[in-house]
Amino acid sequence: MKKNLCLLLVLIGVTVTIVGAWYNHELQIFYRHRQAVMQNCENAVPIFKKRFQTIGALVQIYEQHYGWENGVFKGNPNNLDLSFDDANSDDIEITKITPELQNSQAVAAGLARLTGAGGALDNCLGALDLNDNLETFLEAATNCSEISTNALLSQLKTDLIATDQESVTASQAVNAAIETFNNAVSRFPESIVAKQFDIDPIDRSSGSIPLPSWGLNN
Repeated sequence: MKKNLCLLLVLIGVTVTIVGAWYNHELQIFYRHRQAVMQNCENAVPIFKKRFQTIGALVQIYEQHYGWENGVFKGNPNNLDLSFDDANSDDIEITKITPELQNSQAVAAGLARLTGAGGALDNCLGALDLNDNLETFLEAATNCSEISTNALLSQLKTDLIATDQESVTASQAVNAAIETFNNAVSRFPESIVAKQFDIDPIDRSSGSIPLPSWGLNN
């Protein structure tokens, strides 16, 4: 009887040790995936910032063309379909007042994330959003005389060409790292560890996306 009990205790101890080692191994894998995302984002941010360094000024010029400055209408009130006070109300989206600003606001939102304090991952996702909306913005912006003849537009085109290959490579590396991380979160049996330690997939649509931390050394 004592032998059986001892054997049972040994088996339990071995099982606990094996399971603990497996959990630790999987956590280390998640940690390496996390580090890969962070490192690729940190490498990409300077490239993206160089690529889009003139966008902010061009957005301002474009929106000033339609009478807007930093979200406040300063143009001719007669050009509005509603009262001046309504135009400057916080409850009204400026893109509903001036639909042309849809082209610039999407770019401005991406730029705000790229240059914001949300971290390298959020910076990169902002750059990817910005890049997705850039072509539409440029098509609209070049119809404004203030931009079509502006040296900033020429500088932007120069920056885009100069960083094109680097940007593609950096974007691919970031996307691949995020995909690897997210696949690990959803793939069985790693998903068991992910659920146990509240490790969630990286959501690209979130305004701020902190990478999870599980008490491991950063």
